[in-house]
Amino acid sequence: MIDHKERQEPEADTAQALKDLSDIVVELLETRRLKLRAEAITERMDDGCREIGKLASDVRIAALHSSHMTDEDFAGEMRARSKKLSESVSELKQALSHLGG
Repeated sequence: MIDHKERQEPEADTAQALKDLSDIVVELLETRRLKLRAEAITERMDDGCREIGKLASDVRIAALHSSHMTDEDFAGEMRARSKKLSESVSELKQALSHLGG
């Protein structure tokens, strides 16, 4: 479409066909952008879910070993793990909120 030669205006049906083609290209590019964004968010969510699973497993192990810990040590361990879990959930929520925006 870019040329240094002067050309006649395209006929109406040709101009409409070019407009339709440009609309299709724009839609394809937007779809690709959204697909890549969704893949990135899905990857972050998968990472977060794995981290949550690991933390849950760690909590179960800590609970099993709690008989060897003082109540204060166990409570401190649970607070630390709860904080990590809360941070992971916050990151997942943030990733999900970006999906819509």
